[in-house]
Amino acid sequence: MPHSIALDNFSGPLDLLLKLIEEKEMDITTVSLSAVAEQFLSYLEQIEERRPDELADFLVIATRLLLLKSYALLPYLYTQEEEDPRELEAQLRMYKKYADATALIQTAWEKSTTLYEKKALPVDIAFRPPHDMTTQKMREFFIETLARLEPVVRIPKAAYQKVMSLREKLAQIHDVIEKNVMMHFSELVSSAEDRGDMVITFLAILELVKQQSVVVKQTGSFSDIIIEKASV
Repeated sequence: MPHSIALDNFSGPLDLLLKLIEEKEMDITTVSLSAVAEQFLSYLEQIEERRPDELADFLVIATRLLLLKSYALLPYLYTQEEEDPRELEAQLRMYKKYADATALIQTAWEKSTTLYEKKALPVDIAFRPPHDMTTQKMREFFIETLARLEPVVRIPKAAYQKVMSLREKLAQIHDVIEKNVMMHFSELVSSAEDRGDMVITFLAILELVKQQSVVVKQTGSFSDIIIEKASV
């Protein structure tokens, strides 16, 4: 794609911008995709002849940039089980191949002096922009799409933290009791990362008491709980 763009933090061909982002040499969140779209559309308005292959190139790269930015801004909406996000990109590249082939056939047709008639074969078109597509509509489409990428509410970091399961906590406390025979409840919860971990620890102790694996004692109403290995 020969056309170059100029941003605050990048200047050069659009395909180079995509390459730098995919190779982690540039942060996609610092790139204004609306500015990229504006510059390309302004470029289309200035040239006299608009080439289909150039438009297809831009759509392929712009689509990939939109996907990368959506992953960066909304990582919690995507899972490993989802379909390959490059499906649309493949369809756009297929359209570009059709556009290139059409241009070659047109050139050969204009040069040929002999005409041959043959019934046209049905062709499944992977992707083709609407006939009424204009630069203004493309501008509105990109602005609307970019607006949807901004998350309304960011999920707190704590929501991503893995909580130890009751089964894992049971095994952990059981190993500690086996080695120490006796210990205090305060010692078990002193290394707890948050309240959730403390609750899991307390539930695990209750389960061990139920299983008769440990016994608990308390010398006073508000004194520390003593946990001992149950006698066989």
